[in-house]
Amino acid sequence: MSRIDLAVLLVLGLLLVTAKQSMQMSLRNPNAEIETSSCKLASLRLGLVLRSDNSEKALLDSDFFEPDSENPDVDIAGRRFHVGTLNKTPIMYVKTGTHSVNVATAVKTLLLTFHIFGIIFFGSSGSLDKDILMPGDVAVPKAVAFTGVWEWKKFRSKNRGKLVFGDFNYPENGENLLGTAEQSLMHQLLIQQTSLSNKKLFVVLQGVSNVAGGKSSNSGIKYIASYTAFLAATKFINSIPTPRLACE
Repeated sequence: MSRIDLAVLLVLGLLLVTAKQSMQMSLRNPNAEIETSSCKLASLRLGLVLRSDNSEKALLDSDFFEPDSENPDVDIAGRRFHVGTLNKTPIMYVKTGTHSVNVATAVKTLLLTFHIFGIIFFGSSGSLDKDILMPGDVAVPKAVAFTGVWEWKKFRSKNRGKLVFGDFNYPENGENLLGTAEQSLMHQLLIQQTSLSNKKLFVVLQGVSNVAGGKSSNSGIKYIASYTAFLAATKFINSIPTPRLACE
């Protein structure tokens, strides 16, 4: 065999080897092997969910949050998801707005799009008893029940709901300061139900700002309530280990 024939066979052999190696790359994700070998997969993060500007201001004023230097935020479906660390713990936070359906949608997007191992919700809320919880206190619910979506009507309101609490007074029916309630026509999903349906753990921390059903507190008190809730959330975050990926 001539030298030219040997050269041609050698070149063909090299081409076949190269083609065989390139076909071993993943068809679903061409960069999968490269990312795995160099451990550049997205890290697991803790999701922080907040509803108000006061809560976001409390987080940013603390200087505990450090945005990611390369990708500090991601915009998806009209919401901005902020990426960074909180006292070195990888987190991602999103401000959802006040309505429950907005919270549920944002949490669902957070869980389906990113590597989130748990959800922490913090903010301000009203106390059911002014003698038990005072402004500045932080409450952590032990259990949560989803029994329906209701719109509460105040006592002696002109627009009465179909559920009249006074009808259940004992031993006789009569007036009840709880007033009435009407089932909401808009279907809403709750921050807790969304997390549970995706088999993710969650914790809710609420700073007391006023008494539920009473006069709304001013923005200053709401900010203090949000800030104390955030500090409690930070202490909790510092106490839990951050799960690691297999390649780390």
